[in-house]
Amino acid sequence: MKVFGGVFAAVSAQYYPTNQWGNQYQGSQNRWGQGMGSHLQEVVGPHIPEKCFMRDVDIDGNIWRSNVVADATRVYSAAACQQSCKEFVNAGCEWFVWERDSNECTLYKDIEEIEHDVDSDVKFTGPRDGCLGCHLEGFDFYQRHGRNSLVGYQRIETVQSVFECAEICEYADECEYVTFDKSRKFCYLKSPEARRYQESNPDFDSAESGCSNSYCVMMNSELTDSMWSNFDVVTRAPNGGVEGVRSDDDCHRICRNVMDCEFWTYDTDDRICYLLKNADMLEYSSDKISGKKDCIVRHGH
Repeated sequence: MKVFGGVFAAVSAQYYPTNQWGNQYQGSQNRWGQGMGSHLQEVVGPHIPEKCFMRDVDIDGNIWRSNVVADATRVYSAAACQQSCKEFVNAGCEWFVWERDSNECTLYKDIEEIEHDVDSDVKFTGPRDGCLGCHLEGFDFYQRHGRNSLVGYQRIETVQSVFECAEICEYADECEYVTFDKSRKFCYLKSPEARRYQESNPDFDSAESGCSNSYCVMMNSELTDSMWSNFDVVTRAPNGGVEGVRSDDDCHRICRNVMDCEFWTYDTDDRICYLLKNADMLEYSSDKISGKKDCIVRHGH
């Protein structure tokens, strides 16, 4: 096992002034050293671990710790830990885990033993180069027997209006209509045949896919099933996802229309979008891409 020691002072990150919200910026300066506001751009880099890397995520060593490249103590920043990974690139370093309170840094070859880990020693996980993007290949926040899913029993939970429900429908191939439970905030995605089974119900509003104004809403109306057929796009099982979603981008868009959705996972093989309340079920899956609801593309340095 390789061990590297010492305090890493050289860090491949620059430091910039902080505004009142704690965001750091770079920009042109005038001759008095004052920043020119019109040119300011938010800077996100390894010196801001909360914005650049994934907090409360760890990577375990496998049975022989063959996935571990090196360990060190006295590493005082996530940026320094990442720099060490760059220095061990020839040994196969691709990822690192930095422990903030113990100042320990571990370098890894892959993320196949990744997991959610919350303890008193806060951990940050990141790649060898740059910041984590919004869409993370190999990250999987969904487990079939987990309790953090917002999809199941034929519905999507915590959708705030029929319009959000109708937008979600746009991203699912088989969905043509929606019916929305106004009191419980349940969104039901329906196939084209459901339009023939419309019933008056003051607890529901219904609409066609993509409806964005009151003119296309079927007020106080529920789209039901026939005696012999079910027209729901979402599974009847207690835990599942939205099927027929074309891309991870669309899965991210769906999550943004669900109030309690904090994380999403997209199955690239089966084209299923999973909507999750938290990241507690994190594990590695080669056919998954995942992300956080509020992640936006930022300009790093």
